[in-house]
Amino acid sequence: MRTIRKTLSQLTPDFSLTTFGQQLASLDSVPQFALLGIFSGFLTGVTVLFFRLVVETVLVWYLPGDSESFEQLSALESFSLPIAGGFSPWLYYCSCFGSRIGALA
Repeated sequence: MRTIRKTLSQLTPDFSLTTFGQQLASLDSVPQFALLGIFSGFLTGVTVLFFRLVVETVLVWYLPGDSESFEQLSALESFSLPIAGGFSPWLYYCSCFGSRIGALA
């Protein structure tokens, strides 16, 4: 029984990151690099689509009409929206760390 179990464990491939890294270090690692490239390309594409969907959704909610109607904004909105966008990371940073602001606090 032990010999059968040992033989089966040798036949089944080990799908761990350590084994995959060792396979990438060999000279015959073209298929592994191809799979890694396909996976990273797919993940990058999904990330880009997600960010585009988020931006388009916010534009549809805020802009009158569709997501391309920036001409219908008033002059005050055209001026204040980029300024508010510039201050939003700073406001987020302040809200996350309480009253401490920057490296001086």
